[in-house]
Amino acid sequence: MSAFMAVLLSVIMFFNNTFITNIKYKAAVCKSEELVKSGIYSVLSDYDYKIKEKYGLYVLYDNNTTYEDKLSALINENISYENENGILKLDLNSIKSKDIGLNNLSVLKRQILDHCKFRVPLSVIEEVMWKSESVFKKKDPGQAPGNGNNNSEEYKPDGEVSDEYEKYDMRKSAGDIMKNLTKENDSNVKIDENVYKNLPSKNMKTAPPPDFSNIISDFSNTDISDEGAGDKINQCADDLLDGGKFSFSNVYSDLLINEYILNVFNSKPYTNNEASFLKNEAEYIIFGNRTDGTNATYMYILIMLLRSAFNALYIFNDGEICSAADIAALIAAAVAALRDQTSLKNAILLGWAMVESWNDCQALVKGESVPLFKTSETWKTWIHYDKDATGTVPLTYRDYLRIFLMAVPEDVKLARILDLIQLNVSKDRTDFNISYTVVNIEVEYEVIFDGRKKAPINGKAEYGY
Repeated sequence: MSAFMAVLLSVIMFFNNTFITNIKYKAAVCKSEELVKSGIYSVLSDYDYKIKEKYGLYVLYDNNTTYEDKLSALINENISYENENGILKLDLNSIKSKDIGLNNLSVLKRQILDHCKFRVPLSVIEEVMWKSESVFKKKDPGQAPGNGNNNSEEYKPDGEVSDEYEKYDMRKSAGDIMKNLTKENDSNVKIDENVYKNLPSKNMKTAPPPDFSNIISDFSNTDISDEGAGDKINQCADDLLDGGKFSFSNVYSDLLINEYILNVFNSKPYTNNEASFLKNEAEYIIFGNRTDGTNATYMYILIMLLRSAFNALYIFNDGEICSAADIAALIAAAVAALRDQTSLKNAILLGWAMVESWNDCQALVKGESVPLFKTSETWKTWIHYDKDATGTVPLTYRDYLRIFLMAVPEDVKLARILDLIQLNVSKDRTDFNISYTVVNIEVEYEVIFDGRKKAPINGKAEYGY
C-alpha cells in the first residue's frame, strides 16, 4: 500500500510541478509583453508638444535614434523592478526595434482624421448656420468666420453710376484688369531651390497633381476686344470644371482633410499662424509652386475665371442691363463710326462682366462673401445694386479653396502638408527633418525566463499614437 501511495504521489508531484512551471512560463510571456509595451508607452509619451499644439499631430522626434537606447533602458528598469518585487525572474537578452514616421502617408491620414472627426462637424455647422442666416434673413452676412484682410480695392465706373450709359462701357478697364491679372502678387517669399527639391513630396510616389497651367495661361491671355473672347472664357471654365479633375471617391476623408488644411494652415484672407514660412499655404497645397505669391495669383486667376463665367451667364440674360449695353454700344459705335453694333454690345457686356468679377475677387480676398448667382441687386456696377442684398448661395474665398482642394489627389495633399510642416518647423529648428519623426514603434525582443530551466521568450510588441 505504501509503495502504491509513493508512486501516486510521485505522479501527482510531477504533473503539479509541470503544471506550475507552464503557468509561470505563460505568466512570464504575458509579463514580458506588458513590460516591453510599458517601455514603448514611456518612450512615446515624450512627444513633440510644439507639433502637437500647432498641427494636432502626435510625433516623437528623434534625429539620432536615441529612443532605442532609452527604450532598452526602460525595459531593463521594468524587468529589474519585477525581479525584485515579483515571483518571476526575467532577463532581457536582445531587443530590435523598427519605427514608422510621419512621412508614412497612411499614418498621417489616420492622425488627421482622428484630430478632425469631432472638430470639423462643429465648424461646418457654424458655417452652414452663417450662410443660412444670410440667405433666409436677407441680411448682409459681412465677413465669413475667420480673420479677413480688408486691404483690397474695388472698381467703380468713373463718376457716380447713373443714366449716362457710356459709363457702362468698361472694355478698357476690363482689358487693364486682364493685363495685370498675373501681377496680383502679395508675397515675394520663395522656397530655396535645394530645399524645395528635398521636400517630402518631392521624394514620394504620389498620384499626378492637377495641372491648371494651360487653363490659367489661356484665360490670362484673353483679349476682351476679340470677337471670340466670350467663347474662350466659357471653354476655359468648362476645362476647369471638367469632372475628371475632381475626385469624389472618398468624400468623408477628403472633407476632413480639406477642413484640416483650411483650419490649420494659412490662406490669402485667413492667417492661422503668422510664424509660418509661407503666407499662402492652402494655395501651395493646391498648386505646389515654390514661389508663395505665384500660388496666390493662380488661385486668384481661377476664381476670376469662375466668377467671369457665372457673371457673363447672368449679364447676357438680364434684359435691363442688356438694354443699357445696347445704348452704350450705340454711343460707342457712333463715336468710332462702326456699323457692327451687335459685336460691340457683346464686347461691352463681357467687359462689364469681367469688371464685376474683379470686384467679386477683391471682396473675396477681404474675407467677404459673394453670391454664386448674381441678381440686379447684387450686381455692384449697376444702378439697382443694394449692399444689403445677399442673392443666393453666398460663397467665400474659403469655399473656392474647398472646390479646388477636391481636385488635388489625397496623397498629394498629405505629402504637401508634410512639406509645410517641414518648412515651418525648420525655421526654428534647422536640423529638423520629417524623416526623423517616429509615430509607431514595433519591437522584437527575447527575454530569458529563469524558471527550473532557463527558457527564452520571443515576442513582438507594437504601439503608436
